Amino acid sequence: MQSRTKKLIPSEGTNGSEDRLSEMPDHLIVHILSFMPTLHAVKTMLLRRFGNLWTLVPTLTFDLEEYDQVIWPEEEDETIHEVFSSFARFIRKVLMLHKRHTIDSFHLSMKPFDVEFKDPKLIDDVQMWLRFAIDRQVKDLNLSFNGYDDLVLPHSIFMSQSLITLTRTKYQYFQFIACFEYHISKCE
Repeated sequence: MQSRTKKLIPSEGTNGSEDRLSEMPDHLIVHILSFMPTLHAVKTMLLRRFGNLWTLVPTLTFDLEEYDQVIWPEEEDETIHEVFSSFARFIRKVLMLHKRHTIDSFHLSMKPFDVEFKDPKLIDDVQMWLRFAIDRQVKDLNLSFNGYDDLVLPHSIFMSQSLITLTRTKYQYFQFIACFEYHISKCE
């Protein structure tokens, strides 16, 4: 009688290990992806098994410094404006494709770049990203900037029914200056 068990035939370079990731349920893969920076989670769409599961993650983390290191190799001569423009396009595309109706946390870090918040386009972009987070009933909002006092947070942040923690970290000249964390308590 022939056995019906499936034998794993190791392919070159796999060291005979079994592919258990492909057999995981989608919700577990989404949970794993939620621990990754959004830039890396989006890259998983290149793997057939992952497809567009990144669009369902409950955590969105956008880090300009990491984006610069991954997307713009050091040997290239990019300007801060070019890096930020590319970063802003990336965020806009991610938010446009994101399918989850609620998000647990939204992290935006634009340190150590000294991007001026006097540019109306930049202010509009950041305001739009924050409105997206609030519209998706974010619970944890974390903002890290490099000495920006002139960014006014939208009033909707302070009126949010879902926001539990608002953290705003300020850096200046690559040194930590201040961190303000607000735990929003609901008045009854």
